[in-house]
Amino acid sequence: MILAPIIVVLVALSCIVIIGGIRLRMDAGNAVKLEGVDRDFPDVAIVVPVSGCSDIIAESLGSILKQDYPRYEVVFSTLDSDKSAIDLVRQLMVGAKNNGICRVRLVVSNYVDKCGQKNRNLLTGISAIETSVPVMVFCDAGHILPAQWLRRLVAPIVFNNEDVTTSYHNVLPADNRTATQGQAVSVLFLHFLQMMPFLCQPWGGSTAIRRDVFEKLGVADAWRTKVVDDVSLACLLNGAGISVTPVPSADSTTPLRGQTFSGWSLWLTRQLMYLKLFCPISWVLGGLAGLITAFIVAAMIGGVALFAAGFVGTTTGIACITGMIVLAGLILLMSLLHPSPGSRFTWIIAGLAAIYVACWCHLTTWFACSIRWRDTVYQVAYNGDVLSVRR
Repeated sequence: MILAPIIVVLVALSCIVIIGGIRLRMDAGNAVKLEGVDRDFPDVAIVVPVSGCSDIIAESLGSILKQDYPRYEVVFSTLDSDKSAIDLVRQLMVGAKNNGICRVRLVVSNYVDKCGQKNRNLLTGISAIETSVPVMVFCDAGHILPAQWLRRLVAPIVFNNEDVTTSYHNVLPADNRTATQGQAVSVLFLHFLQMMPFLCQPWGGSTAIRRDVFEKLGVADAWRTKVVDDVSLACLLNGAGISVTPVPSADSTTPLRGQTFSGWSLWLTRQLMYLKLFCPISWVLGGLAGLITAFIVAAMIGGVALFAAGFVGTTTGIACITGMIVLAGLILLMSLLHPSPGSRFTWIIAGLAAIYVACWCHLTTWFACSIRWRDTVYQVAYNGDVLSVRR
Protein backbone atom coordinates (compact mmCIF):
# COMPACT_ATOMS: atom_id res chain seq x y z
CA MET A 1 0.00 0.00 0.00
CA ILE A 2 2.87 2.39 0.72
CA LEU A 3 4.83 1.37 -2.38
CA ALA A 4 2.84 3.43 -4.92
CA PRO A 5 3.16 6.80 -3.08
CA ILE A 6 6.89 6.16 -2.52
CA ILE A 7 7.39 5.57 -6.24
CA VAL A 8 5.42 8.70 -7.21
CA VAL A 9 7.41 10.95 -4.84
CA LEU A 10 10.79 9.51 -5.82
CA VAL A 11 10.03 9.71 -9.55
CA ALA A 12 8.96 13.35 -9.20
CA LEU A 13 12.10 14.27 -7.26
CA SER A 14 14.27 12.31 -9.70
CA CYS A 15 12.83 14.20 -12.67
CA ILE A 16 13.54 17.57 -11.06
CA VAL A 17 17.09 16.70 -10.03
CA ILE A 18 18.09 14.84 -13.22
CA ILE A 19 16.46 17.18 -15.75
CA GLY A 20 17.65 20.24 -13.85
CA GLY A 21 21.16 18.82 -13.60
CA ILE A 22 21.30 17.96 -17.30
CA ARG A 23 20.19 21.45 -18.33
CA LEU A 24 22.78 22.96 -16.01
CA ARG A 25 25.54 20.91 -17.62
CA MET A 26 24.34 21.64 -21.15
CA ASP A 27 24.51 25.38 -20.56
CA ALA A 28 27.99 25.05 -19.07
CA GLY A 29 29.09 23.45 -22.35
CA ASN A 30 27.65 26.34 -24.36
CA ALA A 31 29.60 28.77 -22.17
CA VAL A 32 32.88 27.18 -23.25
CA LYS A 33 31.99 27.82 -26.91
CA LEU A 34 31.13 31.44 -26.11
CA GLU A 35 34.69 32.15 -25.03
CA GLY A 36 35.86 32.04 -28.63
CA VAL A 37 33.02 34.14 -30.10
CA ASP A 38 34.08 37.51 -31.49
CA ARG A 39 31.09 39.76 -32.00
CA ASP A 40 30.12 43.25 -30.94
CA PHE A 41 28.10 43.26 -27.76
CA PRO A 42 25.74 46.18 -27.00
CA ASP A 43 26.34 48.80 -24.34
CA VAL A 44 25.01 47.56 -21.01
CA ALA A 45 24.10 49.34 -17.79
CA ILE A 46 24.16 47.36 -14.54
CA VAL A 47 22.09 48.57 -11.59
CA VAL A 48 23.20 47.20 -8.23
CA PRO A 49 21.26 48.03 -5.04
CA VAL A 50 23.70 48.04 -2.11
CA SER A 51 22.94 47.79 1.59
CA GLY A 52 25.59 47.75 4.32
CA CYS A 53 29.22 46.75 4.09
CA SER A 54 31.06 43.47 4.60
CA ASP A 55 33.99 41.59 3.13
CA ILE A 56 31.62 39.53 0.96
CA ILE A 57 29.81 42.63 -0.34
CA ALA A 58 33.15 44.29 -1.09
CA GLU A 59 34.30 41.20 -3.02
CA SER A 60 30.94 41.01 -4.79
CA LEU A 61 30.98 44.63 -5.95
CA GLY A 62 34.60 44.27 -6.97
CA SER A 63 33.74 41.28 -9.16
CA ILE A 64 31.14 43.38 -10.99
CA LEU A 65 33.83 45.89 -11.90
CA LYS A 66 36.13 43.22 -13.36
CA GLN A 67 33.96 41.87 -16.15
CA ASP A 68 35.36 40.76 -19.49
CA TYR A 69 32.94 42.92 -21.45
CA PRO A 70 33.73 45.66 -23.98
CA ARG A 71 31.50 48.58 -22.88
CA TYR A 72 29.45 48.71 -19.72
CA GLU A 73 28.64 51.00 -16.85
CA VAL A 74 27.72 50.20 -13.28
CA VAL A 75 25.28 52.23 -11.19
CA PHE A 76 25.45 51.47 -7.49
CA SER A 77 22.34 52.62 -5.64
CA THR A 78 22.03 52.87 -1.87
CA LEU A 79 20.28 54.74 0.90
CA ASP A 80 21.50 58.25 1.57
CA SER A 81 21.86 57.29 5.24
CA ASP A 82 23.86 54.10 4.59
CA LYS A 83 27.29 55.59 5.22
CA SER A 84 29.16 52.27 5.22
CA ALA A 85 27.80 51.33 1.78
CA ILE A 86 28.50 54.81 0.38
CA ASP A 87 32.09 54.76 1.64
CA LEU A 88 32.67 51.30 0.17
CA VAL A 89 31.30 52.27 -3.24
CA ARG A 90 33.34 55.47 -3.35
CA GLN A 91 36.48 53.51 -2.58
CA LEU A 92 35.70 51.08 -5.41
CA MET A 93 34.98 53.96 -7.77
CA VAL A 94 38.46 55.38 -7.20
CA GLY A 95 40.05 52.03 -8.00
CA ALA A 96 37.90 51.55 -11.12
CA LYS A 97 38.76 55.04 -12.38
CA ASN A 98 42.49 54.53 -11.84
CA ASN A 99 42.40 51.17 -13.65
CA GLY A 100 40.15 52.31 -16.48
CA ILE A 101 37.91 49.29 -15.98
CA CYS A 102 34.45 50.70 -16.65
CA ARG A 103 32.26 53.68 -15.92
CA VAL A 104 30.99 53.62 -12.35
CA ARG A 105 28.44 55.87 -10.67
CA LEU A 106 26.87 56.15 -7.25
CA VAL A 107 23.30 57.33 -6.70
CA VAL A 108 21.47 57.58 -3.39
CA SER A 109 17.81 57.29 -2.52
CA ASN A 110 15.76 57.97 0.58
CA TYR A 111 13.49 55.83 2.74
CA VAL A 112 10.18 54.96 1.14
CA ASP A 113 6.91 53.60 2.57
CA LYS A 114 5.11 52.60 -0.62
CA CYS A 115 7.36 49.83 -1.95
CA GLY A 116 10.29 47.64 -0.99
CA GLN A 117 13.49 49.58 -0.32
CA LYS A 118 15.34 47.50 -2.89
CA ASN A 119 12.75 48.50 -5.48
CA ARG A 120 13.29 52.13 -4.58
CA ASN A 121 17.06 51.78 -4.96
CA LEU A 122 16.63 50.05 -8.32
CA LEU A 123 14.32 52.79 -9.61
CA THR A 124 16.78 55.46 -8.50
CA GLY A 125 19.56 53.66 -10.35
CA ILE A 126 17.47 53.22 -13.49
CA SER A 127 16.68 56.93 -13.59
CA ALA A 128 20.42 57.61 -13.87
CA ILE A 129 20.87 55.43 -16.96
CA GLU A 130 20.95 57.05 -20.39
CA THR A 131 17.88 56.17 -22.46
CA SER A 132 20.10 55.09 -25.36
CA VAL A 133 21.41 52.06 -23.45
CA PRO A 134 19.64 49.06 -25.07
CA VAL A 135 20.15 46.43 -22.33
CA MET A 136 19.82 46.78 -18.57
CA VAL A 137 21.06 44.31 -15.99
CA PHE A 138 19.89 44.07 -12.39
CA CYS A 139 22.23 42.33 -9.99
CA ASP A 140 22.07 41.61 -6.26
CA ALA A 141 24.97 42.63 -4.06
CA GLY A 142 26.47 39.83 -2.00
CA HIS A 143 27.00 37.37 -4.86
CA ILE A 144 30.49 36.88 -6.31
CA LEU A 145 30.51 36.87 -10.11
CA PRO A 146 32.84 35.12 -12.57
CA ALA A 147 34.72 37.35 -15.02
CA GLN A 148 32.57 36.09 -17.94
CA TRP A 149 29.29 36.64 -16.10
CA LEU A 150 28.09 39.69 -18.04
CA ARG A 151 29.12 38.36 -21.45
CA ARG A 152 27.35 35.04 -20.80
CA LEU A 153 24.22 36.69 -19.39
CA VAL A 154 23.82 39.04 -22.34
CA ALA A 155 24.83 36.52 -25.05
CA PRO A 156 21.33 35.01 -25.61
CA ILE A 157 19.97 38.53 -26.14
CA VAL A 158 22.73 39.22 -28.68
CA PHE A 159 22.82 35.92 -30.55
CA ASN A 160 19.30 34.51 -30.11
CA ASN A 161 17.24 37.72 -29.88
CA GLU A 162 15.92 36.77 -26.45
CA ASP A 163 14.13 39.45 -24.44
CA VAL A 164 15.09 38.45 -20.90
CA THR A 165 17.80 36.25 -19.40
CA THR A 166 18.46 35.29 -15.82
CA SER A 167 21.09 33.56 -13.73
CA TYR A 168 20.95 32.11 -10.24
CA HIS A 169 23.46 31.62 -7.46
CA ASN A 170 25.02 28.77 -5.53
CA VAL A 171 25.50 28.97 -1.77
CA LEU A 172 29.01 27.80 -0.87
CA PRO A 173 28.99 26.37 2.67
CA ALA A 174 32.05 27.60 4.57
CA ASP A 175 31.38 25.11 7.40
CA ASN A 176 29.65 21.76 7.87
CA ARG A 177 26.75 22.99 9.98
CA THR A 178 23.48 21.36 9.00
CA ALA A 179 21.70 24.71 8.57
CA THR A 180 24.49 26.13 6.40
CA GLN A 181 24.47 23.15 4.07
CA GLY A 182 20.69 22.97 4.31
CA GLN A 183 20.35 26.43 2.81
CA ALA A 184 22.77 25.37 0.06
CA VAL A 185 20.52 22.35 -0.64
CA SER A 186 17.40 24.56 -0.72
CA VAL A 187 19.00 27.03 -3.11
CA LEU A 188 20.24 24.28 -5.43
CA PHE A 189 16.80 22.64 -5.52
CA LEU A 190 15.25 26.00 -6.42
CA HIS A 191 17.88 26.28 -9.13
CA PHE A 192 16.77 22.92 -10.56
CA LEU A 193 13.18 24.17 -10.58
CA GLN A 194 14.29 27.33 -12.37
CA MET A 195 15.82 25.18 -15.11
CA MET A 196 12.41 23.72 -15.95
CA PRO A 197 11.19 25.48 -19.13
CA PHE A 198 7.73 26.19 -17.70
CA LEU A 199 9.05 27.44 -14.33
CA CYS A 200 11.99 29.68 -15.25
CA GLN A 201 11.61 33.14 -13.73
CA PRO A 202 14.02 36.02 -13.03
CA TRP A 203 14.86 35.33 -9.40
CA GLY A 204 17.80 34.65 -7.16
CA GLY A 205 20.76 36.28 -8.88
CA SER A 206 20.82 38.62 -11.86
CA THR A 207 18.59 39.53 -14.78
CA ALA A 208 19.29 41.12 -18.17
CA ILE A 209 16.39 42.69 -20.08
CA ARG A 210 16.00 44.71 -23.24
CA ARG A 211 15.28 48.34 -22.42
CA ASP A 212 12.30 48.48 -24.79
CA VAL A 213 10.73 45.40 -23.17
CA PHE A 214 11.22 46.92 -19.71
CA GLU A 215 9.48 50.11 -20.79
CA LYS A 216 6.69 48.34 -22.68
CA LEU A 217 5.77 46.23 -19.65
CA GLY A 218 5.67 49.23 -17.32
CA VAL A 219 8.00 47.54 -14.86
CA ALA A 220 9.02 50.79 -13.18
CA ASP A 221 5.39 51.66 -12.42
CA ALA A 222 4.81 48.22 -10.91
CA TRP A 223 7.93 48.42 -8.76
CA ARG A 224 6.77 51.72 -7.24
CA THR A 225 4.13 49.84 -5.23
CA LYS A 226 5.41 46.24 -4.91
CA VAL A 227 7.38 44.69 -2.08
CA VAL A 228 9.79 42.77 -4.32
CA ASP A 229 11.41 43.30 -7.72
CA ASP A 230 12.11 39.95 -9.41
CA VAL A 231 8.90 38.08 -8.62
CA SER A 232 6.73 41.05 -9.60
CA LEU A 233 8.72 41.27 -12.85
CA ALA A 234 8.04 37.57 -13.40
CA CYS A 235 4.29 38.21 -13.17
CA LEU A 236 4.48 40.96 -15.78
CA LEU A 237 6.49 38.72 -18.10
CA ASN A 238 4.04 35.85 -17.67
CA GLY A 239 1.12 38.15 -18.36
CA ALA A 240 2.74 39.34 -21.59
CA GLY A 241 3.71 35.82 -22.65
CA ILE A 242 7.44 36.63 -22.62
CA SER A 243 9.71 33.71 -21.79
CA VAL A 244 12.82 33.96 -19.64
CA THR A 245 16.04 32.26 -20.72
CA PRO A 246 18.11 30.73 -17.88
CA VAL A 247 21.88 31.11 -18.13
CA PRO A 248 23.43 28.92 -15.40
CA SER A 249 26.93 29.47 -16.82
CA ALA A 250 26.50 33.03 -15.51
CA ASP A 251 25.65 31.83 -12.00
CA SER A 252 27.25 33.58 -9.06
CA THR A 253 28.44 32.15 -5.75
CA THR A 254 27.53 33.17 -2.22
CA PRO A 255 29.81 32.12 0.65
CA LEU A 256 27.85 31.28 3.80
CA ARG A 257 29.14 30.55 7.28
CA GLY A 258 27.53 29.98 10.67
CA GLN A 259 23.95 29.75 9.42
CA THR A 260 21.31 28.80 11.98
CA PHE A 261 17.99 27.04 11.50
CA SER A 262 16.32 30.33 12.39
CA GLY A 263 18.25 32.24 9.72
CA TRP A 264 17.64 29.53 7.15
CA SER A 265 13.91 29.53 7.95
CA LEU A 266 13.61 33.32 7.77
CA TRP A 267 15.22 33.32 4.32
CA LEU A 268 13.02 30.50 2.98
CA THR A 269 9.85 31.92 4.54
CA ARG A 270 10.47 35.20 2.71
CA GLN A 271 10.82 33.37 -0.62
CA LEU A 272 7.58 31.48 -0.01
CA MET A 273 5.77 34.68 0.96
CA TYR A 274 6.73 36.19 -2.39
CA LEU A 275 5.32 33.09 -4.07
CA LYS A 276 2.10 33.34 -2.05
CA LEU A 277 1.56 36.98 -3.02
CA PHE A 278 2.42 36.83 -6.69
CA CYS A 279 1.93 33.16 -7.70
CA PRO A 280 -0.73 31.81 -5.31
CA ILE A 281 -1.52 28.72 -7.39
CA SER A 282 2.15 27.72 -7.44
CA TRP A 283 2.30 28.43 -3.70
CA VAL A 284 -0.64 26.09 -3.02
CA LEU A 285 0.59 23.31 -5.31
CA GLY A 286 4.17 23.59 -4.09
CA GLY A 287 3.07 23.48 -0.48
CA LEU A 288 0.87 20.46 -1.11
CA ALA A 289 3.70 18.64 -2.88
CA GLY A 290 6.06 19.46 -0.01
CA LEU A 291 3.66 18.19 2.64
CA ILE A 292 3.05 14.95 0.73
CA THR A 293 6.80 14.45 0.31
CA ALA A 294 7.41 15.08 4.02
CA PHE A 295 4.69 12.58 4.96
CA ILE A 296 6.05 9.87 2.62
CA VAL A 297 9.64 10.37 3.85
CA ALA A 298 8.45 10.16 7.47
CA ALA A 299 6.53 7.00 6.60
CA MET A 300 9.64 5.46 5.02
CA ILE A 301 11.76 6.29 8.06
CA GLY A 302 9.09 4.90 10.35
CA GLY A 303 8.74 1.82 8.15
CA VAL A 304 12.46 1.11 8.36
CA ALA A 305 12.35 1.43 12.17
CA LEU A 306 9.26 -0.78 12.48
CA PHE A 307 10.77 -3.37 10.14
CA ALA A 308 13.94 -3.46 12.24
CA ALA A 309 11.75 -3.99 15.32
CA GLY A 310 9.78 -6.75 13.60
CA PHE A 311 6.41 -4.94 13.51
CA VAL A 312 5.93 -4.81 9.71
CA GLY A 313 6.33 -7.34 6.96
CA THR A 314 9.26 -7.92 4.65
CA THR A 315 7.62 -6.29 1.60
CA THR A 316 6.89 -3.04 3.41
CA GLY A 317 10.29 -3.04 5.08
CA ILE A 318 12.21 -3.58 1.83
CA ALA A 319 10.10 -0.92 0.09
CA CYS A 320 10.93 1.62 2.80
CA ILE A 321 14.64 0.73 2.89
CA THR A 322 14.89 0.93 -0.90
CA GLY A 323 13.04 4.24 -0.93
CA MET A 324 15.42 5.76 1.63
CA ILE A 325 18.45 4.52 -0.31
CA VAL A 326 17.11 6.09 -3.52
CA LEU A 327 16.30 9.36 -1.70
CA ALA A 328 19.78 9.50 -0.16
CA GLY A 329 21.20 8.82 -3.63
CA LEU A 330 19.26 11.74 -5.11
CA ILE A 331 20.51 14.07 -2.38
CA LEU A 332 24.04 12.80 -2.96
CA LEU A 333 23.60 13.40 -6.71
CA MET A 334 22.68 17.01 -5.91
CA SER A 335 25.99 17.38 -4.11
CA LEU A 336 27.82 16.19 -7.24
CA LEU A 337 26.10 18.98 -9.20
CA HIS A 338 27.15 21.61 -6.65
CA PRO A 339 30.50 23.44 -7.00
CA SER A 340 31.47 23.04 -3.34
CA PRO A 341 29.02 21.04 -1.19
CA GLY A 342 31.28 20.34 1.80
CA SER A 343 30.82 17.15 3.81
CA ARG A 344 28.74 14.64 1.83
CA PHE A 345 27.40 13.06 5.03
CA THR A 346 26.19 16.38 6.42
CA TRP A 347 24.81 17.25 2.98
CA ILE A 348 22.56 14.17 3.06
CA ILE A 349 21.35 15.00 6.58
CA ALA A 350 20.77 18.61 5.51
CA GLY A 351 18.87 17.42 2.44
CA LEU A 352 16.46 15.44 4.62
CA ALA A 353 16.12 18.38 7.01
CA ALA A 354 15.41 20.71 4.07
CA ILE A 355 12.17 18.84 3.35
CA TYR A 356 10.79 19.57 6.80
CA VAL A 357 12.17 23.09 7.06
CA ALA A 358 10.40 23.88 3.78
CA CYS A 359 7.12 22.48 5.11
CA TRP A 360 7.43 24.46 8.34
CA CYS A 361 8.19 27.66 6.45
CA HIS A 362 5.23 27.10 4.15
CA LEU A 363 2.93 26.58 7.12
CA THR A 364 4.07 29.88 8.66
CA THR A 365 3.03 31.73 5.49
CA TRP A 366 -0.58 30.52 5.58
CA PHE A 367 -1.93 33.44 7.60
CA ALA A 368 1.02 35.82 7.36
CA CYS A 369 0.53 39.27 5.83
CA SER A 370 3.96 40.78 6.42
CA ILE A 371 7.49 40.20 5.18
CA ARG A 372 10.64 40.81 7.21
CA TRP A 373 13.89 41.87 5.57
CA ARG A 374 16.65 42.41 8.14
CA ASP A 375 15.33 45.14 10.47
CA THR A 376 12.42 46.17 8.22
CA VAL A 377 8.92 44.69 8.24
CA TYR A 378 6.62 45.27 5.26
CA GLN A 379 2.87 44.97 5.72
CA VAL A 380 1.57 43.80 2.36
CA ALA A 381 -1.71 43.44 0.50
CA TYR A 382 -2.80 40.22 -1.21
CA ASN A 383 -1.35 41.47 -4.53
CA GLY A 384 2.10 42.34 -3.16
CA ASP A 385 1.51 46.06 -2.74
CA VAL A 386 3.17 47.60 0.32
CA LEU A 387 0.63 48.96 2.81
CA SER A 388 3.03 50.14 5.49
CA VAL A 389 6.64 49.83 6.60
CA ARG A 390 7.95 49.34 10.15
CA ARG A 391 11.63 49.90 10.86
